[in-house]
Amino acid sequence: MWSALRFRFLLAAVFASFALDLGAATLTVTRNDDPAPNGCLPDDCSLREAIEASNALPDADLIRVPPGNFGLPGGGLRIDGNVLLFGSADAVTNVEGDGIENVFTITGSASVTLAQITIKAHGAHAIESSGNADTILDAVRIPESDSQVWSGNDAPGTGSLDIRMSEIHAYVECGNFNACRISDSRILRLQVGVGDEGSTRAEIQRSSIDGDLAVASAGIVVQTNGDVLIEHTTIHNTEIGLLFAAAPPAEVRLHRLRYIANVQPVRVYVPTSVVIDESLFEDNDGPDDSDGGPGAFWLRHDATAAVSTSSFVGNSGTGSVGGAILVEESSSLTLDNSTFSGNTFSAEAAQGGALGAAIGFDAENGGAIVTLRHVTIVPPMFMPVGIEGSTLGGIGASAELNLVVYNSILAGSCALPSNAIDVGHGNIESPGDSCDFGSGDNQSSVTSDELALGALGSSGGVTPYYLPGALSVALDAAQISSCLPADQRGYARPFGAGCDVGAIEASDVLLANGFD
Repeated sequence: MWSALRFRFLLAAVFASFALDLGAATLTVTRNDDPAPNGCLPDDCSLREAIEASNALPDADLIRVPPGNFGLPGGGLRIDGNVLLFGSADAVTNVEGDGIENVFTITGSASVTLAQITIKAHGAHAIESSGNADTILDAVRIPESDSQVWSGNDAPGTGSLDIRMSEIHAYVECGNFNACRISDSRILRLQVGVGDEGSTRAEIQRSSIDGDLAVASAGIVVQTNGDVLIEHTTIHNTEIGLLFAAAPPAEVRLHRLRYIANVQPVRVYVPTSVVIDESLFEDNDGPDDSDGGPGAFWLRHDATAAVSTSSFVGNSGTGSVGGAILVEESSSLTLDNSTFSGNTFSAEAAQGGALGAAIGFDAENGGAIVTLRHVTIVPPMFMPVGIEGSTLGGIGASAELNLVVYNSILAGSCALPSNAIDVGHGNIESPGDSCDFGSGDNQSSVTSDELALGALGSSGGVTPYYLPGALSVALDAAQISSCLPADQRGYARPFGAGCDVGAIEASDVLLANGFD
């Protein structure tokens, strides 16, 4: 990750930019102890002396730090001006604090890049940056879970925090920055925003929020009125998961999110709009408390979510409603071209008669809106005793619920209030007749042989799904006026005489010779 080639390219770019700034200086650290500062001389310059010399100069400076251990018995380092500080690409440059003061404190509106270094703060902040500064961490490693990266303002600032190609085993707090950008990095925990006071814009790309980094609470907490983009990113084995609370973001997009083995669902507890696509929610468990909750996704407080081309696999709820997904309190969920497989409840929750192992709703405290279009739901082969509705289920009067189901496969049972489905066309229920689809263009009591779904897998696209067999009753059986233009993989509909029911348009998978 921290290759010498990349470092040389980056350093060349820095020198090229310096060519345009004749006032810039290059300072080279030549000793790794921490004497009382006495100026940065060519053959006698400590890290502290180099930073103090840079602070005194008017322009952006380059500080080059060789490999080795640079202890700071004299206290933390304060950066007041614009600087680019680079460690070694070939060996470790380790900067070690005294455990009392911040290792790096960045003040004012400075523009600071720290690159190719390892920082050990031993319980203090590894970096504390003014919310008005533009701070870049490039190939920085912070191996201690108590060595935090922190925004130091009391109020939201105009600066930014960029973390690139880094590994941080600690808490990163982006509360008071105007923009927070994480790319190609691995982080334990991230806080975005400080509530209604700020509008931090957040972008997390090609990164991992990983609970395996430390024995500490991991995950992402979002409390901002700014936009949030999370894409090509994994949130894995965390205690917090992904939580939206305290302030509603302007827009949220989760694109190709892999949400794996967390002990909290993605929780949207604010009235915002969330778009999720090409994402996988797998092996997540609901919260371990008295109330419990769904395993994968929880929508509350007038939130709206549009989920498409995504899969929910092996998630387990711990509450009374919603194994994978729970929609409540006047929230709205639209699910398009998505697959549910093997979602369930914990044995303890099941004993209480939990409802809706894939999708649950609670319409008692306000109307909930749930729309399914070209969704395939398949329960696990074995489920704990007591679960009611292995596909859909919930509580609340049907008048408080708007439930619409088009062209979907429910290979299991429903546990719904009477007349709960407001509109239902082109659907298949197998093997029973519990969803109250009625007659017309719906099919109920379809045997598993007639449905003929294959195994969960993938022969295209980025998320797993079930492919109907060549003789499946799902082929060409959807209501044509409600067909979506493409399936879960992005393949065009219809192919052949009509659209197929469920998340996959199966007819175009195999060519005439039988090969994909």
